[in-house]
Amino acid sequence: MEYFRNYCIECGWEATTEEHWSRQEVSELAVEHHCERGHRIESLAIEYPVANA
Repeated sequence: MEYFRNYCIECGWEATTEEHWSRQEVSELAVEHHCERGHRIESLAIEYPVANA
């Protein structure tokens, strides 16, 4: 399982795969934020181990 987060280092804006459907959607929102505000975006991806059932 992967958790992906894009966040703005200037204003606290963020989008995550916990809130949105896909990594692509999160990335598109980050590009949109950068284009509208001119802010710098950082990314974080964390892979969690899958629990054995």
